[in-house]
Amino acid sequence: MGLAPDEFNSAMSGKPVAAAPGAPGTTGAAGAAGAAPTIGGPEAFKTHASQTLDAAQQILGPNDKYVQNLQTVLADPKASPKDLWNASQQIENREGFNAKVQAAQTAKDNAMLNAPFGPKADALNAAMLSRYQVLNPGAKTLPPGLTMDANSTPKDFDRADKILQQTETASATKANRDVVNGMRQQMLALSGLGAPGGDTNLAGEAYLASLSRPESALVREIGSGKAAPDRMDMLLSRNPKLAAEVALAFPEFDSKKAASYGTTYKDFTSGKTSVALNSGGTALKHLAELKAINDENPKEVHIAGSPAAKRFDNKLNTVAGELVKFYGMPDTDASINSMKSGMGGFFNRNAAIVEQSKSMGDKLDSYEQEWKNAAPSKAYEAPMPFIDDKAKDARAALDPNYAATRKAEKAGGAAASTVAAPAPSGKVVSLAAARQIPAMKGLSDDQIRAAITAQGHQVSE
Repeated sequence: MGLAPDEFNSAMSGKPVAAAPGAPGTTGAAGAAGAAPTIGGPEAFKTHASQTLDAAQQILGPNDKYVQNLQTVLADPKASPKDLWNASQQIENREGFNAKVQAAQTAKDNAMLNAPFGPKADALNAAMLSRYQVLNPGAKTLPPGLTMDANSTPKDFDRADKILQQTETASATKANRDVVNGMRQQMLALSGLGAPGGDTNLAGEAYLASLSRPESALVREIGSGKAAPDRMDMLLSRNPKLAAEVALAFPEFDSKKAASYGTTYKDFTSGKTSVALNSGGTALKHLAELKAINDENPKEVHIAGSPAAKRFDNKLNTVAGELVKFYGMPDTDASINSMKSGMGGFFNRNAAIVEQSKSMGDKLDSYEQEWKNAAPSKAYEAPMPFIDDKAKDARAALDPNYAATRKAEKAGGAAASTVAAPAPSGKVVSLAAARQIPAMKGLSDDQIRAAITAQGHQVSE
């Protein structure tokens, strides 16, 4: 956060923390003659808390109790640095907990996909031998490389199937290939890697109803946008049967996009692009503040050493660093100075600030299109990470062309929320109790919560 250990410890103990001279947002030792240095520590904690909140809203969602608590603390003018730090740490600890939960779920999914065949191995060997005998009529047993035992897994079967398929493709006649292909489909179904379950003559909800409850719940979780991206990618890439079932239940689901969605999602939420977006969203807010300082102090802002000039220069330094990260430029003095040159000039500062916001807007629009194009279905479309409403409003205040887009977006959001919101029932339903309802068996907690809130009830965790 830019604080020395003793400054951090002082803030935690409730003592005032003096800002370093010239620190962003402060007057520092170089302020007006006789003026005491302003307190810079709390500002550093507020910045850290705001950045934590921006990220947490994307990862945990706006309804998470720890996210809401951090919002409350940030909005409290009496909140101390310790309050801000503790609320931020709760968020970061929860994100770590969620990561562990996701890792456990992924391990569980891996175990399911790689579970040994057990007694099913004998049936697979019998089917494999029948298929092998099409090209080897006198064979009584399978070669060692094609034989499954109780400890064999779908991965072992997939390897054996590919070996046998290569021989069949190279040696079999068309008639033999037709026979072999029919046998192969039966074997794939037996191994759990083949044809989709349920009634394949149906689609949508009707098809989901024809599946077993666990299978239907998993298909619905993926198709309705509830599955974590990396989990979805792992499940579909290793289980063609599941991919086929999702396609039948959700015809609009694009399995080709699903294969790469996890990579895009990770890049936008925690990778290189996330750094650019986080810096960009913050930079837009600070650009609006920079212009406000210039507008409110048209003469004083040009007087070196004046409070307005110092506020402008400090904010400009902050914005320049954020812009360097947003554009992926080298973190050098030359890069910083190139970002400051126009906006910090004596003339036409506002024009340079507005032009910078437009350039940022073009790049952000490109990011947003990439984000939308990556979604395998509308269920996975969500607001682009790190660009919150405050950042959008700041961009609209600076760019008249975007202002119309933002106005329409707000109007559309208000209309959608008016239509979609159910009338509150006044009832509170326990999530734990809802899990025990027969109709909820096999559903994820998110699905159960959605079913409860759709009735206008509140969810008690």
